[in-house]
Amino acid sequence: MASAWEQFVGQIVDDEFPLEQLLASSDHSAVFLTQHGDSQPQKAAIKLISCGACDRDLLLSRWRLAAQLSHPNLLRSWTSAAPASKTRIFSMS
Repeated sequence: MASAWEQFVGQIVDDEFPLEQLLASSDHSAVFLTQHGDSQPQKAAIKLISCGACDRDLLLSRWRLAAQLSHPNLLRSWTSAAPASKTRIFSMS
């Protein structure tokens, strides 16, 4: 069965992240292949999280705290945002 997230392929998130390919998804989130950077774009992953009944501000603050962590075994975070919709943006290398 096709994922409901597939409808987002081809869209551009936050005027910066083109959603090129759906890599994985669940009922509440999806990970897409994207590009990051203007002059020499690098492949990256972006995770969109649907937040129906969750506490948006609490979730976003936790992602921002996690983004401050640095370790060779952790993915690097570039940005996290909460647009007007109920979807979160979190991009990582």
